[in-house]
Amino acid sequence: MTDEAPRESPVRTSFYWFATIFVLVNLPKTVQHTRADPGVYRPGFAPAVITAMGVLGVIALVQLILRRRPRWAMAGLVAVSCVALAAHPFVMLRSDEYPPLLHVLGAGMTISAIVGVRTSLVVIPLFATGAALLRIPEVGAWGAAQESLLLALGGFVGTAFVDNFVRADRSVRDAVRQVWQAVEENARSAQRVAARDLWDGLVHDKVLGALSIASRAPGPEVPAASQALAQDALAALRGEHPLHSPAAEQWQSHADRLGLDARIVVHGHLTDATVREALVGAVNEVLTNVARHSGQQAVEVSGSLVGDRFQITVVDTGTGFDPSQATHGMGLRVSVLARLRSIDGEVELRSAPGEGTAVVLTRGEVSSPSGRTAVDWQLQWFVPIALVAWALLAVVLLVSYPAWSTAPVPALAVLTVLAAVVLTAVATFVTPTRNRAVAIGVAAAVITLVGVLNTHPDAILAWRYWYLSALTPAFAATSYRFSRWSGTWAVGVATTIVLVVDASAGRSMGDVLITSVPVMTTWVVGSQLVRNALSRAWSTVESAEREETELRLALAAEVERATESASRIAELEASVVPTLERLAAGTPLAEGSSEQLDLLSSAVRDHLRAPGLFGVFVADDLYAARSRGVVVDIVTGGTSAGSSDEECLPCGSLLRVLLAHAEPGLHVRVSWWPSDRRRSTVAAVGPGLEGLTARLTEEIARLGVADHLAVTSDGEAMLVETVDGPADMLPGRGTAIGVSAR
Repeated sequence: MTDEAPRESPVRTSFYWFATIFVLVNLPKTVQHTRADPGVYRPGFAPAVITAMGVLGVIALVQLILRRRPRWAMAGLVAVSCVALAAHPFVMLRSDEYPPLLHVLGAGMTISAIVGVRTSLVVIPLFATGAALLRIPEVGAWGAAQESLLLALGGFVGTAFVDNFVRADRSVRDAVRQVWQAVEENARSAQRVAARDLWDGLVHDKVLGALSIASRAPGPEVPAASQALAQDALAALRGEHPLHSPAAEQWQSHADRLGLDARIVVHGHLTDATVREALVGAVNEVLTNVARHSGQQAVEVSGSLVGDRFQITVVDTGTGFDPSQATHGMGLRVSVLARLRSIDGEVELRSAPGEGTAVVLTRGEVSSPSGRTAVDWQLQWFVPIALVAWALLAVVLLVSYPAWSTAPVPALAVLTVLAAVVLTAVATFVTPTRNRAVAIGVAAAVITLVGVLNTHPDAILAWRYWYLSALTPAFAATSYRFSRWSGTWAVGVATTIVLVVDASAGRSMGDVLITSVPVMTTWVVGSQLVRNALSRAWSTVESAEREETELRLALAAEVERATESASRIAELEASVVPTLERLAAGTPLAEGSSEQLDLLSSAVRDHLRAPGLFGVFVADDLYAARSRGVVVDIVTGGTSAGSSDEECLPCGSLLRVLLAHAEPGLHVRVSWWPSDRRRSTVAAVGPGLEGLTARLTEEIARLGVADHLAVTSDGEAMLVETVDGPADMLPGRGTAIGVSAR
């Protein structure tokens, strides 16, 4: 534990507010008690202490309003509290009454953690001990020990509260960074998938399309469709125009055409073309509606794309409308919903006149990549304080036993105690919702009503409102975890109930206002202030981290696209590009071109089918082997889900050796399992197996994978298979293995 918090910390500022309010709300109670019994102290002592505490409290309040740190005012409050308590044996004229100044001095002790946690660990025990010594003449050693213990526990709860949330404030950057590192990792992976998908689409649609159409040409003239596809493919290969844009780029382009000032913050990639097409169209429709009806140009599109799932939110701060009445609102909902229904998606429309519009489009569940949110992080730091609050609740109930055990109906008092405990547990652990917050408030009101009606009319003021003290942890938990200021409303309702019942019973309505209400209010407001401060801290850091991550991702996307483009161009340059150039130029097809184009198409198709097997494009090898009369079938097994996209260098090297030395008439069947390479095999039947087996055995030894791959032959058939080992035992791109086609 340390004393200092980061400068201008929102959490530290909230604690300054908490401390200032705590001291100021205890002053009226202290003033009332000193006026009621002016003979307790020597003349002038109590007014001097109250004035000093009040002035320092007001100075702290003014500094907070001016956005300055009231650190010295806080230190002054703690110092005055300690000095005034130390002076009590010399200034007290009677010891048969509870020292009136202890209320505000105890508040000064409690806020010592704001000055420094180490400071509070010294001040609180000394203060509690001094208070106990003052109370022994009136209540005895046991009674003084109880009061001192409760006073010290209150101070230590405050210390734990401060220390816990100051450390939470310091941890926010690490917590946010972990979330965004997971986002970045996921997005980088998606960018690699997207880059491969873009090029696979180009090769399949443009390259294979051009080759296939040309191979079916009835004469030497190149079909116009084949020529156009070849020209498009070459243009993409040479960077003359981009491949089809990701969803976010299409939305940005559409927004630009509409004249909207759009901010697109969308992470991830959709792998399902049907889902992508429907979502792109739906969001474009929403953007069109914004341009037509919102009355302003700013719009934000944010969310995540994962596989075939997504969650996208489109928000504008325009005029808004009543969705149940506005014609264009219904049109928007129907038109967008029609697209989303076709892919089992959902649309939620939120709008109100003057409050803008939000359209949420979802399909499946898209969670935070790390599974962690600001709420999760806040709850993590709330649990330790909740446990301390439970301990304090137990002590309060124990110390207040004489009050509730002597109630007019003791059994009802026991039920009230149990109900307060259960309500505290509910407020601490249930999932926060608006309805549950209302239910907690209603339950607290019922417990308060039962407690105040079941309190003896002449109960001592110090413990008359024990049930409110028992409910304080529940109120604080509600304020921290549920909707904004829900705990404050619950305290207000409970206070109103007590005031009404006290007034009807002829008791002073001010008693509760100077005893339990200030403590409840301070803890509830303090909990809310801390929650707000943590939320601001998270949002501030997240905004900065998001900007840095988006910049890195933008650079990473360019790198991934450039890397994939360079790799694919290198693969296609020698084998396919010359043919595409002839087709694009309309060069007449030579006799026998159809068979050659089919062989080239087969090689390209095989690469698309098994990219991990063809890290280095082997179209020339396949083309040459098939041209010699070697039959090569490549079959993929299993699915690519969860499979590695890395090239299997030994596999590709062995295949190239086999293709280079295969004799005409040999039938080769490659069974490739990308998700489990141990199941992959190469089988061959036909002539020349003896020499081919020897060459492959030699190549396996040269590659150093004899422990993983084995070649067997009986003279009529040959089999290359893996031996026992892990699924990823075959090296990938990170392993330096030469590739030979001797």
